[in-house]
Amino acid sequence: MNTRKEKIDSQIEAIYRLFKQNEKLPDITNHTLVGKTDGSFIQNGLAVKMDGGLFDPDAPQLFGLERYGTEVALGEIKYFVDEFLSKASLKIDSDLNPSSFRSAVLNCLNGAPFGLSTVILTSYEVESDLYDNKYYRVQFDPETRGFIAKLPQRVRIYPFQKRIIGDKLIVLNTSAIGAQTLAQDNPVTSQAERLFVHASDYRDETRFEIKTVFKLQLLDSSKIRIFQVR
Repeated sequence: MNTRKEKIDSQIEAIYRLFKQNEKLPDITNHTLVGKTDGSFIQNGLAVKMDGGLFDPDAPQLFGLERYGTEVALGEIKYFVDEFLSKASLKIDSDLNPSSFRSAVLNCLNGAPFGLSTVILTSYEVESDLYDNKYYRVQFDPETRGFIAKLPQRVRIYPFQKRIIGDKLIVLNTSAIGAQTLAQDNPVTSQAERLFVHASDYRDETRFEIKTVFKLQLLDSSKIRIFQVR
């Protein structure tokens, strides 16, 4: 029979595991972990309240909290798209239809500011169009989820649900954005992590605080292109 602490720790570990599987911010930016913050950092996260009895030693095994690790990871990308890029006042190439945006993206990728370390962020629907071999010369590698399109290097595509990215297709070199995340101690492993998870008991509740504390900085706007696909 697992103790109460062991049950809580197992949930914390599951939250970390799903966060790490879904976090993308370090992959699309020039990212570093830091030990202190300033006034430009933002908090991205949530608080979850559970019936404390669910973690009693004789209670059935609890599942489902791990999804909050995914939500926090996706929250970073939603902030990146909705808040950070909007405030950067970058030009948006709008009203591209499916028959024309492929050419626009390839022309962009062949431009001088792009090359190695370039990634694409888009929706699952648009991603499937990029992989349409019948209508465009794209080689898809299912193992790495990358594609080669008239380029000497592989370009990584990160697809998201439309609730996260909408109808945007974003091409950026990872050196275009600087990112810093406040290092947090994992309460189970004591290792430095990007994610903060804290569980506490209050009366008959067990509360979980799950968040990241980070900031973004625009380093080179010439290495970002945003397409609005209709």
